[in-house]
Amino acid sequence: MISEPLPWLELNLLESGWCFLVILTAAVIRGYSGFGFSALTVAGLTLILPPTEVIPIAFLLEIGASIHMLLWSGKTSTGNGYAGLPWEC
Repeated sequence: MISEPLPWLELNLLESGWCFLVILTAAVIRGYSGFGFSALTVAGLTLILPPTEVIPIAFLLEIGASIHMLLWSGKTSTGNGYAGLPWEC
């Protein structure tokens, strides 16, 4: 059962668990320090996946995290929206 591949990922359950663990660890470190997500994700996932697949994954996850941080920080820092950002001059 553990060696059966997941049909949409072509990874077995152990490899999928490793990918989840690497991305979760990288996300926690990015949340703590503010950087390092892409470096840790690429370094960890290239152990089982080719870099041509890992780099776009890391890029898209980094964009999603950055957009989330941008929206969240604008709402909490000033209390009145996104004051201070270039498009709110």
